[in-house]
Amino acid sequence: MEYVICSFKEWLDRFKGVDWPIGDLQADVAKDPTFPSESRDHDEIRAYLERRASNAALETFEECYEFYQKSHLDAPELGGGFEE
Repeated sequence: MEYVICSFKEWLDRFKGVDWPIGDLQADVAKDPTFPSESRDHDEIRAYLERRASNAALETFEECYEFYQKSHLDAPELGGGFEE
């Protein structure tokens, strides 16, 4: 069984236009050309955001990343994924 794990940014793009903090985070990430767009790594993304984002944005990231992980529960790398 092969799993495809999308990057955090790819996953976050699913929430474009959502009128909730997750949609705000998506909009901010989408317009940031230096965001680590291929990353799936919590620590890498967190370190990047700590240099640029507000505490509220960091809290939103933590909640979103937990949701991201849970959406990939079957893939070994994150504790999740989906079959292709």
